[in-house]
Amino acid sequence: MYVGAYEGTAHFDASLSDGRAPFFFDESFTANGSQNRVYTVTYAAPGAGATMPKLIVRYWLIAGAVGNVTLNSASLPVPLILTVEPAANGKLKLTWPQGLLLETTSLEASWTTNTNSSPFIFIPSGPKKFFRIQVH
Repeated sequence: MYVGAYEGTAHFDASLSDGRAPFFFDESFTANGSQNRVYTVTYAAPGAGATMPKLIVRYWLIAGAVGNVTLNSASLPVPLILTVEPAANGKLKLTWPQGLLLETTSLEASWTTNTNSSPFIFIPSGPKKFFRIQVH
C-alpha cells in the first residue's frame, strides 16, 4: 500500500475479513510537509481450494490542523501458478506467468535454472524431474 500524508500524523490499519490474522495498526507516520510511506501486507488463503479472505484497510488523519492523508495505490502480485498439461506427440507443456523455471531430479538435490521461457514444451525422458518457479 502506497500512502501519503501532509502536515499531520496518519493512522493505518489492516485486518482480514475472517479474523484469523492479528489486527495490524501503525500511528508512527508523522509528515512534515508532504511525505510518503509503503506498507507491505502479505496474506494467503487458509489452504488449497479455500476462499481468499478480504483485506480490509483503513487510513485516516489523527493529528494535524491542516493536514491530509492519501491512499495513493495498492498492488497485488500476479498469482504464481506453474501449469503442466499434455501437448502433442507425448510432450508436456509447462506455462507460468513470470520468473525463472528451476528444475531438479531430486527434492533433496540443488535446483538449477532451466533457461527456457514460458511456455516450455519438452519430451519427458530420462530421470524424473521436478520444476518450480523463482521470482525475485
